[in-house]
Amino acid sequence: MTKSQISTLLLFSVLIVVLASCKENSVSVSAAGERGEVTGSWMPLSEGDTLEVYVRLEDQIHLGDPAFEVTRIPEAHLSTFQVWTDSNYARDSLNVYYPIETECIVVEGKTACYATSYIVEGAVAPAFRYLGNEYGTDGNELYFRGKILRGSNNEGF
Repeated sequence: MTKSQISTLLLFSVLIVVLASCKENSVSVSAAGERGEVTGSWMPLSEGDTLEVYVRLEDQIHLGDPAFEVTRIPEAHLSTFQVWTDSNYARDSLNVYYPIETECIVVEGKTACYATSYIVEGAVAPAFRYLGNEYGTDGNELYFRGKILRGSNNEGF
């Protein structure tokens, strides 16, 4: 095994223990409506909570599959961090987050992915809202999977 694989396995083991001890803190999320209407809301994360692809551990926000590998988000502002349920979008007072670019590794036959790019560039965080189907807007621009859609003439979003 390579040093990277050993590190990944160690992180995996630690996260399993931490998450197993925090089961009572897990957040329940409802499924999206059958007709495609936008459901969900902005939800804060408490210590030990996992919501969508985000997890709060030891007063830090992480992005990725906590069972394998996670990316620490050092920019995240803990007291204002929120995740939109039923989506991969999150925000705090300064930034909007989405797993824009990911890398995957295979460990013991299982694929683990983690984010290498996650800040939605140019998005106005306090105004950002989820539109459904991986689209979001801050009222000025339209975003799809965390990337701005250029030339979309977004007036009215």
